[in-house]
Amino acid sequence: MKALLQAMAGEKTAANVSFGGLLLLATAVLAVSVPSIHYTRSANFIATFWPSNAIVLAVLLRSSRNAANYAGILASGAGAIFIANLSGAIAPTLAAALAGANAAEAGVAAALLLRFDPAVDLTRIRSLYIFILAAGIAAPLAGASIARRRSGARIPPSGRKSG
Repeated sequence: MKALLQAMAGEKTAANVSFGGLLLLATAVLAVSVPSIHYTRSANFIATFWPSNAIVLAVLLRSSRNAANYAGILASGAGAIFIANLSGAIAPTLAAALAGANAAEAGVAAALLLRFDPAVDLTRIRSLYIFILAAGIAAPLAGASIARRRSGARIPPSGRKSG
């Protein structure tokens, strides 16, 4: 849990996020996901406010860099998003697909950021450009592609759902 709190406070830690820390992360993600889902129900499930992936990405970037730690963080976030989706009366298969897409989005953003700018210092213009490209463009495209593919949604070029 200490590693998660250090990560959230912006301290760089070499420790893996503990089981208690993963539960705290899941609780935080669930706490912001449920209102976001319920707020966007009338918008055909398109969330204009989705801080859940930002929380997961921040923990990924500030915690120990190893596969087991990252898998725990992504699974914790995805599990919370899955439960939040179910609370929004989303079918279980779609809820799982959306949770997986969100985990992939956070994972892609972290992988790209750490690959092209391991220090991730957003006070530098170069880091900010990389962050915008990775977390603002590439990762959401990956997440949206996965969600669309898994959900079977037919979305015409205009962006409106087809019946």
